[in-house]
Amino acid sequence: MANKFTRSFKQYFLTGLFVMIPVVLSVFTVGWFVNALDRMFGGLIEGLFGFRVPGLGIFLAVIVLVAVGMLLSTNIMAQNIFDFFEDLLLRVPGLSMVYKTVKALTDAFSPQNQKSFRGVALVDYPCQGSLSIGFITGQVDMYLEGGGTEKHLSVYVPTNHLYLGNTIILPESKVMMTGLTVQQGIQIIISSGAGLPDQLPLRKS
Repeated sequence: MANKFTRSFKQYFLTGLFVMIPVVLSVFTVGWFVNALDRMFGGLIEGLFGFRVPGLGIFLAVIVLVAVGMLLSTNIMAQNIFDFFEDLLLRVPGLSMVYKTVKALTDAFSPQNQKSFRGVALVDYPCQGSLSIGFITGQVDMYLEGGGTEKHLSVYVPTNHLYLGNTIILPESKVMMTGLTVQQGIQIIISSGAGLPDQLPLRKS
């Protein structure tokens, strides 16, 4: 009984920990960035014009993020500068592990990333006749004992949180592809199914 309680406690603790780490880091980083901009430019505007602008930090943060996104998407030199500073971060012990973990999570769900999630599918999981929404993450050819190969797909199925789930490998014929985009699939998961369209055309992969 005690061992069962210990295992359950450890599982729930680790689940909560890995769910909260990216959330807390994201909120902390955004909050620090907004406050830094507000202190920097809010004080400057107050000194020049004698009043503060409410929400200035949020407005400037949005402008900066959009500008950085535009630069990194269209400017090779800006991308090289970003890669240089990223390389410096990866050389710092401790910080590199946190940075790589957060970056892997954000990259997976970034609209610019076309490699991590290749499509949205339905699979029989966790039992036959029970369909779960998953994201196609890869393809592998399984060598059969009698010769030949069979194409399989790796599917990431979120469980109780978007960042946590199970990766299952299924024959291609067992995966039902949908016409949903990755962003639509993420919205369905986050909304607990409320974002599911009224009609969902399916096709075998």
